[in-house]
Amino acid sequence: MQKQNPSFFKILIGDFASALRLPPLFVEIFGEKLSPTLSLVANAAAASEKKWAVKLKKSGEHSLFGDGWDVFVKDNDLAAGDFAVFWLMDNYSTFQVRLYDYTCCEKQLSSSRFSPAGGKSTNLDRNVRVKKGEETDESTKSVGTMKWCNNPSFVVSLPPRDKKMIIPKGFVEKMGIAGKRCIPLENAQGKRWEIKMRNQGDEFAIYGGEWEDFRKANRLGKGYLCSFELVRRYGDQFLQFHLEKKARGRPEGTKKKIN
Repeated sequence: MQKQNPSFFKILIGDFASALRLPPLFVEIFGEKLSPTLSLVANAAAASEKKWAVKLKKSGEHSLFGDGWDVFVKDNDLAAGDFAVFWLMDNYSTFQVRLYDYTCCEKQLSSSRFSPAGGKSTNLDRNVRVKKGEETDESTKSVGTMKWCNNPSFVVSLPPRDKKMIIPKGFVEKMGIAGKRCIPLENAQGKRWEIKMRNQGDEFAIYGGEWEDFRKANRLGKGYLCSFELVRRYGDQFLQFHLEKKARGRPEGTKKKIN
């Protein structure tokens, strides 16, 4: 790919899944040369030379990627906040596309998502599981799995109330939050707690009085299965709490009623 190839970028926001509008100035300069049927070649599929056919359509004064764009979005697992750079190749019918997620790193998708050139693409579950940690103390055993849904998240079985809660090391490092001293934690009602976070050798944990307050306010006990979703929105960043499953017995901090 040569440096002089014309290009444009798009931040994927709003209703991008069914169509994507091209920048007006780009269309003004190159629109008459563009083929009505375009090929998109993404970084994730370069090894298999997978191409996506996308129709160029007009909507009023605007030109958009139309039919076929939704398949490209689905196959490349594009989400709101992702960043795409499009380079127009010399034949005016092909765009080389580089895709980045909100970590500012290039999206890495398994090559098994794509069949050999000319074949149909296949779908994979958006939830990506990684292996459990191999720590030994009770609070660390609470660490479950890490997954990707609309936002990256991890799942834990809560340790006893007087214990810290371990965050998967891979999650912290990949999300770029290893240097944080605290991180907001938000429940389903939108209430927030500023929770302390620390790095102790090979593990990351949240702890302290605010963590205790959070557990009490949300009536969370040992063994409760919870997920924490990292949300980035309008410059804000926080962990969104979801209760996946309650444990048997009473939440910690509650008393048994005596008849």
